[in-house]
Amino acid sequence: MSNSIYSKNRMLYNYSQSESVKVVPTDLQQIPFDDQSYEEGQTMTITLSTGDYFVDPEKSYIQVSVGIVGNGTNPLAVNFGRGSCANLFGGCRIFHKSGTQITHNVNLDLWTKAKQRVEKDGFWFNSQGLIQGYLAEPTEAGQFFWSSTSTTPEVRNFKIKLADLHPFFRGTDRKIIPPQVADGLRLELDLNTSGRVFFINPVVVPSSPIVSWNVSSCSLQTALVDVQDQAVDFLNDVSIARGLQWEFNDVFVTTVTVGDTENDFNIPVEKAVRKAQNVITFFRDRSGDSNTGFDSHVFQPQPDAKWNYRIGNILYPYKRAITDPIDSYTVCVDSFEWEFGTNITYNEFNAYNSLYTTLLRTEDQLLSSGDFLNANKRIELQFSKSATNTLLGHSCLEYRKMLTVNGTNSKVED
Repeated sequence: MSNSIYSKNRMLYNYSQSESVKVVPTDLQQIPFDDQSYEEGQTMTITLSTGDYFVDPEKSYIQVSVGIVGNGTNPLAVNFGRGSCANLFGGCRIFHKSGTQITHNVNLDLWTKAKQRVEKDGFWFNSQGLIQGYLAEPTEAGQFFWSSTSTTPEVRNFKIKLADLHPFFRGTDRKIIPPQVADGLRLELDLNTSGRVFFINPVVVPSSPIVSWNVSSCSLQTALVDVQDQAVDFLNDVSIARGLQWEFNDVFVTTVTVGDTENDFNIPVEKAVRKAQNVITFFRDRSGDSNTGFDSHVFQPQPDAKWNYRIGNILYPYKRAITDPIDSYTVCVDSFEWEFGTNITYNEFNAYNSLYTTLLRTEDQLLSSGDFLNANKRIELQFSKSATNTLLGHSCLEYRKMLTVNGTNSKVED
């Protein structure tokens, strides 16, 4: 067997001599968005101009200044709720320079927040997450970014790592992005309405004091990596001869409305893919999108819920339905612990979210494994709950895709 097989199974114990083809680890380049100011509901657009350099998505950040105008009477007391500045971006489209659409996502902000709540630990939320816009206890008095009563915009700056914005940029093995993929890449981000973005603390303000808001000083802080000429020549030869492949995960979000008395139902995920990686499902109050006084990004708790995922006749997880909340927690930990570490606690999991998640990879847990789905083999969440408010149910399928590029053309395979 090759060393890569042992490496993927975490059984490679040979010491490797350090080798490098990097000339400059990182060199920052500030790429402005097409416009420097955007209002709610508009689309932010940017085209990467990175030339022959590679891009490190772990050290590259989208940077925005968010300005909110108050009514001059009430304090703003505004933050991002249980989310972050990722709340800003509801829709996301990425295009290769050849014109090929790589991905088109809706409700990406909800998936980003759900994914980060599962994967990230407390240290991340207090450091990296704070720069992105997370607060420890956003519903408490004093926990807000915007507080002014002035009719002059109060501006706060936030950054979100490119690798955390969309899984396309992270790739499957967290590689740096080659110039054949990065240069000329076009990114379009649809700004949400204020009800999807902001939370107004009801402890401080009884009604909405927001008159208007916008984002400005929009730029991409790109970490460029220079490599030896031989490495560039090799990749160019590979790209021209058989195509350079960039493997990544994408997200497909299914949304259904669940009535207050609708207690037994399915949320089908009807997406044919070659490798389904995992599914995260959560519920929100339907009224949250239009009400800035309501934290629409707190996922609704479901007491006494029973659930499982089904693919064909196979039940996930544990080949049975989950009836105890602590089992739901252990499924979540089992799904992500091996890759990300044990980052969540049982109390945090229950208090912040009701996330129903399961791993759809095969039992060897290799990153390249997954379940094949076609038209006759779809994923269904089978769910039973007690009566509650009318909800929006979101099922987020994370699945593997492949972008193949050569000198002039590109194609995407699900």
